[in-house]
Amino acid sequence: MIQRSANLSIRPRGYWYPWIFVGFFGVIVLVNVVMVSLAVTSWSGLETSDHFRKGVAYNGVLRAAERQAALGWTIEASLKPAGGLSVGVTDAAGQPLDDASVEAMLRRPGRRDLDVTVMLTGMGGGLYRAAAPVSEPGNWDVRIVIRHAAGTMLENRRLWVAP
Repeated sequence: MIQRSANLSIRPRGYWYPWIFVGFFGVIVLVNVVMVSLAVTSWSGLETSDHFRKGVAYNGVLRAAERQAALGWTIEASLKPAGGLSVGVTDAAGQPLDDASVEAMLRRPGRRDLDVTVMLTGMGGGLYRAAAPVSEPGNWDVRIVIRHAAGTMLENRRLWVAP
């Protein structure tokens, strides 16, 4: 006579191993769903609405960059919470460039609400200053436009404001 075990409900050893694979792929699917939803609902990546016109006019941008390089001007810029924005300008001979109109646009990457444009005042000796409302430490993108009788120069800088 064959004896059968009275307890047929005992599970074989390792019965839960397939659930490891189910759990692993479940986590992968969950992370992918989160990433896709963040990608769809966040910034579109479009920087400008008139990209075609700017692309066609790119040769003009290259000519302007050549004219700007021919000026040979040197720009030193610093940004401090208490001291504001300071810009020093020298010409190709190393002499201070006075009597210029200097404008700067300060942009905080990722925080469009902190963007501000300031006009800098000439202090003499090629130095220009403006009180800049820098409310947060970190990186700031500064676009400096210098207009002078000798020419116009555009400079983009990323400046660090210490905490």
